[in-house]
Amino acid sequence: MATVEDLYMTFGSFCQFGSSRNLSGSMTDISGPTMDGSKWAKFCRDTGIIDKHITTTDIDIWFNKVKAKTVRKIDFEQFQAALHLVAAKRYGSSKPPTEAYNLLVRSILNSGARPVATGTITTSDSVTQRLTDHTHYTGTHKNRFDEAGQGLGLAGRDTHSRTNELSKIVNRKEADIRGVPLAASPIGSPRGSVTMSYSPKSKRAHAAVTTMSTEALDAEANRPKKAVTSQAPRTVKPIVKSSETLLNTTVCHKSAWK
Repeated sequence: MATVEDLYMTFGSFCQFGSSRNLSGSMTDISGPTMDGSKWAKFCRDTGIIDKHITTTDIDIWFNKVKAKTVRKIDFEQFQAALHLVAAKRYGSSKPPTEAYNLLVRSILNSGARPVATGTITTSDSVTQRLTDHTHYTGTHKNRFDEAGQGLGLAGRDTHSRTNELSKIVNRKEADIRGVPLAASPIGSPRGSVTMSYSPKSKRAHAAVTTMSTEALDAEANRPKKAVTSQAPRTVKPIVKSSETLLNTTVCHKSAWK
């Protein structure tokens, strides 16, 4: 038979769930355990109070109705008052209030009336299997695990890149003032000059390209330039006419004037 002591033990177990402290009370604090809104909601879920007719909104309304306005938790007496509201909603007018309350308490204690700790559970669906089975990995990801599925750590993340170090990217050899490596200069050429040639066997054959030293470039720039002279105009050959031709032309002009 359900008793008040059994209901009090159930109330205390839900109040203490998830807490490392002893909430059963002491000589200085005899008020006993108290239950907040989240523990009250867990109590209603684990004991089967929430169903098609009683929703989470209902239990929140009942919790705020029985608790004091200045506190966030309820004691055992307020807890019993909340159960009376639950019994009135579940059984309605078909049962007297006292009988409905006793039936509700009996059903709570018969359900086990202990908080259920839920955690992560394993699953074996196809999506999870594709994401967690290392034998299905491709590319560089499959090289991060051994045959047993154990991670290789730093060795599995090493991509063996030829350019993973700055010394393999930057040329730190000694160079001249123009940045040309000195090792590329032919033997016997002065410092600062380099001759670059391309093999004619390549697809894009180019003629040999020779660069001058800085001294030669300065001398070429400072060399005096020749004076630019304009070309003389072509000689025009004068037209010489005979005296007879000139006389005939004059006579013709005089006759025209008349």
